[in-house]
Amino acid sequence: MTSKLFVNSLEPMQGNFINVAGSDTVLYAPGHVIQTLTDVSVITESTTTKASDNSFANSSLSITITPKSASSKIIVNAVASTGSSNGADGSTILRLIRDSTPIGIGNSSGNKIRAGSGRGTNNQDGNTMLNIPLQATDLPNTTSAVTYTLQFAVRGVGNLTAYLNRSGGDADTAEYQRTSSSLVVQEIAQ
Repeated sequence: MTSKLFVNSLEPMQGNFINVAGSDTVLYAPGHVIQTLTDVSVITESTTTKASDNSFANSSLSITITPKSASSKIIVNAVASTGSSNGADGSTILRLIRDSTPIGIGNSSGNKIRAGSGRGTNNQDGNTMLNIPLQATDLPNTTSAVTYTLQFAVRGVGNLTAYLNRSGGDADTAEYQRTSSSLVVQEIAQ
């Protein structure tokens, strides 16, 4: 025997609301993951765009999500496999954007670069790759589609290059690698 409960609405005993809506009866309980979208890139990318000029280039990692509720939080996670032309000034700097707005970046302080990741290490030469994780929590306050994109730039000044999914040297030998980077976007009910 199967039991069914028919109600017009559910009310919480206290605090946040519980919303069972639509013919698919999706439960939007606070803290619940409503949807998860992923993007993985194996494309090798490069840029000479300089973070020191407060400029970043869009990577191929991008996800468009349409939130089910305007009160939802969006959690954005990325892991970027980075290479550089040299470790002193060629380090790759990353940030995340919603549409064109940077998210998850540091506060303004003098001439410092506002970014989601810091400079790598002087030990990162043209033969070294670093995986850099990023995470941001966003409150887009909309049920319209928004797009999250990983951006990257080279840290220093001069003629330098930042890379994704390859090293700076990238010689055709077994000493070098080709890697992947990923972006995950989750809508969390509030």
